Amino acid sequence: MHCNTRHHSLAFASVPSPKRIVHLMVQTHCLDDVGLALDRVKKAGVPVAWDIGRHTNDHMTSFYMLTPSKWEFEYGWGAREIDDATWTVERHDSMSIWGHELKINPEDRAHG
Repeated sequence: MHCNTRHHSLAFASVPSPKRIVHLMVQTHCLDDVGLALDRVKKAGVPVAWDIGRHTNDHMTSFYMLTPSKWEFEYGWGAREIDDATWTVERHDSMSIWGHELKINPEDRAHG
């Protein structure tokens, strides 16, 4: 679902989770912001849940960090935009085109 031309603003997925909302995402203005943030996160010792990668559905290049309450916070750039008049719904069977390697123990995730 979306409220503007971005591929999606809200997504639904069937994933095992004790929480109703699995993660939140912030989109940056440039790819360098993502790389610089990832460097700062690692230097500060913030747990990286999923390493940098590119999603199949919206083509977002992002990584996920773990908050103290074990929510995943996605930080990314480059989501594709769509035109409702010409868009055709797609099915995706994988999370990423590349990357997004799980970097933490699954039990450490709020929905693992």
